[in-house]
Amino acid sequence: MGFLMDLMLITNSPVYAKYAEKSGVDIIFIDLEIDGKIERQGHLDTVISSHDIKDVSRIKKVLKKAKILVRVNPYNEFKTEQEVEDAIRFGADMIMLPMFTTVDEVIAVHKLINNRCTFVPLLETVSAVESLDKILEANILTDLHIGLNDLHLDYKLRHMFELFTNGTIDTLVSKLKLKGINYGIGGVASMNGGDIEGETVLNKYLSMGSNRVILSRSFHRSYSEELHAEIDRLRLVEGSHKVENSSQYDKEFKASLVKI
Repeated sequence: MGFLMDLMLITNSPVYAKYAEKSGVDIIFIDLEIDGKIERQGHLDTVISSHDIKDVSRIKKVLKKAKILVRVNPYNEFKTEQEVEDAIRFGADMIMLPMFTTVDEVIAVHKLINNRCTFVPLLETVSAVESLDKILEANILTDLHIGLNDLHLDYKLRHMFELFTNGTIDTLVSKLKLKGINYGIGGVASMNGGDIEGETVLNKYLSMGSNRVILSRSFHRSYSEELHAEIDRLRLVEGSHKVENSSQYDKEFKASLVKI
């Protein structure tokens, strides 16, 4: 059985990226986003990276098959073109645009990339949700990732997983499926870690058709065999996932959410 989900891991360490690839990571995530992030997420236990554009080429040299995704800063008419050009020049296979709010921003970055690598808009604002129909009508996307942290903050929700129970994610996924867009949802903790156990979250993501996920820091707190073992556990959960059990996975997810 082939794996259903591409696993993304945030690191700018060539040594760790090489180990991560060997452990089963599909996409190494270089995070250049800094504009406004501390103001939005500084109070949360989230990753705010200090990566550099030159990290892209350093990581590229040690990888054999894993792809490199570069998250640039939110769209800025004075900065984004240079950021896109630099990312591609240094070896990005994928470029992620965070915090977009309008169809015009997405179209502008799509034009800048010009099919030189995969474009992955990161949907994480209420305005992006409201603009999604127009974006899909433009027929320029192949991929998209739904970000839960900033999106739940923008909606002023208590917890990011409430996006699943209030219908937001269901609506987004339905629209993406109709257009045949490859999409990922959020991140996941280790299978027995997180506010809601990673296994429960992963089954929820899989039941919603997600084919990409970010591995949280609980997967890689050391350079030991911990990462390899955690990915093996994740793949076991993925391999045992059954579409016909979707309603049961949903019940388990909602029951876990009530406890946090």
